[in-house]
Amino acid sequence: MSIPKQTVSLIRHEQIHVRPYASWKTEQGLFVTVLILTNPTNQPVELHPLMLRGRWVAATFHHYRLLPATTVANVTALYLISEQPFAQALDF
Repeated sequence: MSIPKQTVSLIRHEQIHVRPYASWKTEQGLFVTVLILTNPTNQPVELHPLMLRGRWVAATFHHYRLLPATTVANVTALYLISEQPFAQALDF
């Protein structure tokens, strides 16, 4: 499945870096996309699915809280499920 290689603007009101990692289509016709989120700031950030741009059937964060950039806990994964490929679901 084709996903952008560069950072995408997915999260509203945050300076979180988003990097696409993988995407595939399930046998049921849904699309699953995994993104890597990194907090480059010196402040912790709480993540919530309502912060996301796009149309998603489901969205879940591996860890809902990103610690400051000075820690190893400033990275997490985001799992998105959509009825369309990632780029189309993002650009609704």
